[in-house]
Amino acid sequence: MQREVLPAWGLFLRFSKSFGKVINKMNTKTLLILSLAGLGVVANAQVNTYNDLDQLRNAGGLVSTANFGVNQRFESGFAAFSGFVADDVNLTGGIIDKVGVAMEFSNPATLNTLPTSITGWDIYVGDRATLAAGGGLAATVANTAVVSNVGSVANSRMFELSGLSVNAGGTGVKMVAVVPVMDFSPNGQTFILSNTTPLTGGGNNSVGFNPGNGFGLGTSVDVLTNAALAVNTVPEPATMVALGAGLLAIARRRRSK
Repeated sequence: MQREVLPAWGLFLRFSKSFGKVINKMNTKTLLILSLAGLGVVANAQVNTYNDLDQLRNAGGLVSTANFGVNQRFESGFAAFSGFVADDVNLTGGIIDKVGVAMEFSNPATLNTLPTSITGWDIYVGDRATLAAGGGLAATVANTAVVSNVGSVANSRMFELSGLSVNAGGTGVKMVAVVPVMDFSPNGQTFILSNTTPLTGGGNNSVGFNPGNGFGLGTSVDVLTNAALAVNTVPEPATMVALGAGLLAIARRRRSK
């Protein structure tokens, strides 16, 4: 299966071999300087650790996703093509406080306009049927991501968001996606990367979702990779209060003996 692109813009969105050769001939040092100046990017600047899923770090394992890969909420004119790749996560806490994702950009010029070209992030949590039907949006959060370079894949960046408080709807195994809100015009598309050597997770069972079925492949499609995602959870506040009350009661009983 080939990576899906918007039909009318395929030539613009899909890199050709000849284009890649032109980029390779450019002055690498100049490109790096411009990129770092424009983005505030620091190579290998991952700032978080993740307790429930880490298919993001160990950047040497990051590769392009060969099939679906679409990971973006488009503007209203292209809403039917909005889609994302989710992976299963055993959530140990009910609140998602940190997430990460690594993505490839179809338009290299967009790298020079990050992070402002991404206006926010959609975080999806749910089962396959819910996500395929267009549900499962747990939160849309502001773009406060720390951006770092992905040296193993051209035109790619890693994004990490922390300080979140996204209600995951309970614990247990759920599918999670981290999706940029970014206009197709003039920014092009983003495709999630995959990780061949994830730190935790694995299983090669990611799923692509296109609820509007703009690509004509159905509302969900097996991608079967380790999506370059990371998720950290903490207990819900009520759980922490209950735990604290229990510990206090134990302490009081011990003092009374």
